[in-house]
Amino acid sequence: MFDQAATQLHTVRDLLRFAVSRFTEAGLSFGHGSDNAYDEAAYLILHTLKLPLDRLEPFLDARLVSDEVEQVLDVLARRANLRLPAAYLTQEAWLGDYRFFVDERVIVPRSFIAELLPEALAPWIEYPELVHRALDMCTGSGCLAILLADAYPDAEVDAVDLSADALDRAKAAGCLPMASVAEAADGAEAVVTMLPAGTHVEAVYGDLFAASLSPAAILIDCSTIDVATAKRVADLGCGYDAALARSIAADVARRRSPSRSVLKNWRSS
Repeated sequence: MFDQAATQLHTVRDLLRFAVSRFTEAGLSFGHGSDNAYDEAAYLILHTLKLPLDRLEPFLDARLVSDEVEQVLDVLARRANLRLPAAYLTQEAWLGDYRFFVDERVIVPRSFIAELLPEALAPWIEYPELVHRALDMCTGSGCLAILLADAYPDAEVDAVDLSADALDRAKAAGCLPMASVAEAADGAEAVVTMLPAGTHVEAVYGDLFAASLSPAAILIDCSTIDVATAKRVADLGCGYDAALARSIAADVARRRSPSRSVLKNWRSS
């Protein structure tokens, strides 16, 4: 069908309709910036054609040259047939107003905590100017470490990850990864973790609680793990604000709107 499309589709509107049909037919899942086939198709088409991401309507009936059609269809085919995430196809992902370079070396950035960092984790941290050390555990692309550095301009922010590939990506983003959890956590006053599994969370927090954390450290774990492990970890850190993470996560979930797309909704009323 993609071969037919290369000769029979001519406008942005044609490609948009075709993309939505193919994405729906493939049963794709969404959630990295878009939550439906229409918005994701629009984003991929606009990005590929180097058009403004928030302006679809003026270009819907624009006729494309054959090379442009082929470029768009190549991206759409890789999304529908290979099921590659849109962020890997465009090599960009957004957290709020921040754009990050990403590739297959890292998990696509996503975090409820990122929505709180522009406010420096208020009201849980009352005086952000007093934060001098912060730690991003399982930093991936380095996105949360960068947001922490922006939120706390006077703080030294450390980044840690298990993956050498992810650390390479974080270094390219300007991070200086540390050699160990203990080194990174030394004196930290805010720690954010996003780890793959419960076993990783227990191991890392065991090291964290053995490190020289600030006595007033706030620990926020954003990992998707089982409740029993989360409770064990919280019990280990009874001397810190580890349990605060649960109330923060719940508050973010309440404040988060049901549909948050990077792109504007182009459907006309």
